[in-house]
Parts: sequence; C-alpha cells; structure tokens
Amino acid sequence: MAAGRVLHRAGGALLAGATAWAAHEALEETLVCRALRARGLAAARGNAELAELLGGAALEPGPWYNSSLTVRAGGLAACRFPVHGERRGSEVVVKALPRERWRSNVLYCLAGRGEWMPVQIWAAVGLKRGGLPRRVDLLGPELEAERRAAGLPGAEERQAMMPGTAQKK
Repeated sequence: MAAGRVLHRAGGALLAGATAWAAHEALEETLVCRALRARGLAAARGNAELAELLGGAALEPGPWYNSSLTVRAGGLAACRFPVHGERRGSEVVVKALPRERWRSNVLYCLAGRGEWMPVQIWAAVGLKRGGLPRRVDLLGPELEAERRAAGLPGAEERQAMMPGTAQKK
C-alpha cells in the first residue's frame, strides 16, 4: 500500500511538471511569434515594392495557425507567416535575435525589453525563371547602423546571400 501511494504521488508530480513545461513552451512560442509577426508585418506594410507586387499597401496577415516558429538554443528565432494583398499573397520570413540574452525568452518578453533585432526580413513573391521564388528584402535602412555595429551583414551582403534575387547595382 505504501508503495502505491508513493507511485501515485510521483505520477502526480510528474504530470504537474510536464504540464508546467508544456505551458512554458506554448507561452514562449506565443510571445516570440507575436513579436516577430508584428515586426515582419510592419516591414511588409512599409515596403513599396512588396505593396506593388501584392496589389496595394493594405496588406493583411494570414491566420496565425498558418505560421511557423523555430527558436534555436543560441537565441535565433525564425517566424514564417502568410500575408495577402488585393491581387495575391506572399510569405514573410523574419529571423531575429533578442537584443538581450536572458535565460528564458518568456521572462525576456514579459519582464524584460522583449525586443528582437532582425537579422533578416524578406518576402517570397511569385516565381522567377527556374522555379525560384522572387525574394524582396524588407529590412529597412533604419537598422543598418545598429546591424553593422553588431557585426551583422548590411543590405548588399544580405542581397547576395538571398537565393532567387538579382544583384542590384
């Protein structure tokens, strides 16, 4: 009987721990995804080239359940989500690092600054010759100085790294 009680309590503690872990993971993904989607949507809405390709500046995000998020151990987060204009749709990709390293992204988003420095923001629109998507760089010039200070590539280097883009001269 005593062994049964111990196993029952251990199982309850294990279930409580697993529930807390799952809740933490879900909250982390929700907070990080919301921050990156907001940053990507603002960049997409502010880009004249993308607005022209999609059919107007009134870009709207697709449903949240069509988004994806990956958070790496080093802090790099990548979020993909759909947007659509009046004529066609696109997928926006945001890759970003937290401006400060905290032990937990949940604590950083709730108690810290919760700001993410974009490494890349781009949209895939249609197909070019050879079946590659046409990519539009959405990372604005206002972050260039900050990115250079952090040792991240500038606009020219980003353009060269993105497959499916032509070098602008």
